[in-house]
Amino acid sequence: MSLANLLIGNGLIVYLSLLAGFKRRTYGLVAYALLSPSTGCCTRSPPTRRPGSWSPSPSTGRRPSTG
Repeated sequence: MSLANLLIGNGLIVYLSLLAGFKRRTYGLVAYALLSPSTGCCTRSPPTRRPGSWSPSPSTGRRPSTG
């Protein structure tokens, strides 16, 4: 059962990656979609924001005003 889930899950990821490449017409990247299950395990998730922390505004680069 676990092997079936692994194969179906990876097959679905490959299929969706291929579909996305064809839909966006980036045919040069379609071949790399076959590597998508192997690259997914090595990526890191972005850091989470702590409550009360701030990030600079993308447009100004300054701290947002509190008032």
